[in-house]
Amino acid sequence: MSKPKMSSGRSSAVDAAFAEMRAAKKSYKDLLKVQGKKAVGTMFESFFQAHPDVIGVTWDQYTPYFNDGDACTFSVNEPAVVFKAEAGGEEDEDDDDWEGYGARPDDLKEYFGHKCAAVSLDSSEKKAWEKDLGLIYERIQEFDDVMLATFGDHVSVIASRKGFEVNEQDHD
Repeated sequence: MSKPKMSSGRSSAVDAAFAEMRAAKKSYKDLLKVQGKKAVGTMFESFFQAHPDVIGVTWDQYTPYFNDGDACTFSVNEPAVVFKAEAGGEEDEDDDDWEGYGARPDDLKEYFGHKCAAVSLDSSEKKAWEKDLGLIYERIQEFDDVMLATFGDHVSVIASRKGFEVNEQDHD
């Protein structure tokens, strides 16, 4: 598609105005990414200090490809807490102690080089970490644009004491 023809003086003024807007948009996105990572990092730093048995928090965030006729909009999905297998007892996939965390042995995955359980916020009796993570999740949902700028679209994010790990993710 070609640009509309204008007199040379007007065309250069329009090009300059759009170049300025593009630069402002890029600066805004860069600022969102830096400040977003800092703010989310601060929230999780406090969370990890309050809950030393938690080694990580993971969540997916993406724009769905299909939404049954509704608009496909970006969102951050509910987070899950990651515990080391030793937290529930011995590092044994058949260990019944995991039920106290709301996990089953088949829920165990490899995180941070350890067998771990990712436990979601949907248990009936809320533990202290669930309440605190629920508050973080509420705040994060207010800032989808910041989360998108900070971590990207179609990703799985793991927050730990060392920072963030972001991995591309396939979803339906």
